[in-house]
Amino acid sequence: MITSNGIPGIAIAATIILSLTGCIQEEAPNAEADIIECTLPNGHVTQPINYNEPFRDDLGAYPLYVEVSNSVDVSSLSPQFKLTPGATISPASGSEHNFNDSIFYTVTSEDGKWQRKYCVFIYNRKVINIPSFFTFDRIFWEGNNKYQSFFEGDIKWCSGNGGFALTKGNAKPDEYPVCYGASIGHTGGCAVLKTRLTGDLGNMAGKPIAAGSIHLGDFNIIDALSDALKSTLFGISCTKVPIAVKGWYQYTSGPEYRTKEQFLNNTGDYDRNRKDHGNMTAVFYKSSTIIPFETLDGYVTNNNWNDPRIVAIARIEQLDDTDGWTEFELKLKNTGREIDRAWLLDGGYGFSMIFSSSAEAGNFCGAVGSTLLLDDIEIIFEN
Repeated sequence: MITSNGIPGIAIAATIILSLTGCIQEEAPNAEADIIECTLPNGHVTQPINYNEPFRDDLGAYPLYVEVSNSVDVSSLSPQFKLTPGATISPASGSEHNFNDSIFYTVTSEDGKWQRKYCVFIYNRKVINIPSFFTFDRIFWEGNNKYQSFFEGDIKWCSGNGGFALTKGNAKPDEYPVCYGASIGHTGGCAVLKTRLTGDLGNMAGKPIAAGSIHLGDFNIIDALSDALKSTLFGISCTKVPIAVKGWYQYTSGPEYRTKEQFLNNTGDYDRNRKDHGNMTAVFYKSSTIIPFETLDGYVTNNNWNDPRIVAIARIEQLDDTDGWTEFELKLKNTGREIDRAWLLDGGYGFSMIFSSSAEAGNFCGAVGSTLLLDDIEIIFEN
C-alpha cells in the first residue's frame, strides 16, 4: 500500500509502534514514607486524627495521637495503617500491642531510600471529673470584669449574667442576678441568686425580669435576647451515676408577685393572691451521641421535665421562705430507663443541677427581690 505522499503504509505503522514503545518506561519507586490513615476495629476512634503533627525532638519521631472511647482496653490493640503507595511499616500493620505506653513505628519508602519514624499514642477519651462538693468560694470575673461566676475544679457554674449584661450593662457586680456573698454563707461565702428587672431593653424584648439562676451546663449568649429558653443548656458529661444532692440554702420571696403582662404594662399592679417561690432540680439523662454531646435546653422546664432521655430526676418545685440556713436533699428517682454501663463509661450520660430564685421566671413571672442563697452542695454518687 502506497500512501498519498508516497510513503508505504506499513512503514508508517512501524514508525508509530516504535514511537509508542519508546515512551513506555518503568515508573520510578515511590520515595514517600507516610502514614495516611490509622484505623481500629468497631469505630473506637472518637476524634479526628491529625496526620501532620510536627516532629518532636524529645521523641525523635512524628507523634500520632489517637483518642478512643473509655470502654476500650488500650492494653491490647491492633491498629491498621494505610501508607503511601509501596511503603512498608514495622512493626507490621495489624500487629497487637499494649498502648499503655506509646509504640514506635518506622515507615520505609518503596524505593528503600527514605524512612519516617512515628510515635503512636492511643489513649482513652478524657471526661471532665465532676467534683462531689461545691463551696461557692472560688469566683472569677467575666464580661470585662462586670460580673462574677463560680467554679469548682474544672467545672464552671453557668448563669444568665451574660444575657443580663446585654440589657443592663451599667449594673454593678452585686446588682446582677448571680453574685458572690462574702462571709454570709453557711460556711464562708455563698452564691447569691436574686430576681432582677432587666430594664428598658429587656422590656422591649418582652423579657422584663431575670431570675437569679445557676446550673451545670452552658449558656448561649447569642440567643439570650431572642430565645432565653433555647439559650439555657443543661448538662455536662458524666461517668458516674448520681443518686442524691445535699446542701444548704436560704430563701426569701420578693414582696410583689407579677405576671409578665403586669411587668410590661408597668401600672404598679401585682397579684396579691400569689407568692414567689424558688426551685431546685437535679437531672441525669442519656445523650444519644457522645460527640457532639447533647444538652437539655430550657424548654424541658415548660414540658414539666418530660423528656425521653431523662433517666433519673429530683425536684423541689416550691421553695418557701426560710428562717436562716436550711438543709435540703434531692434524691434522684429513676424513670424506669435502664443505664447502659459502657455508654456511661464513655461519658455518654449527662448530669445537671439547676437552682432558681423564681420558679416561673421562664415565663417571666415572679417577684423582684426574691433571693436564694446556696452553699456547701454535695453530690452523692453510686459506688
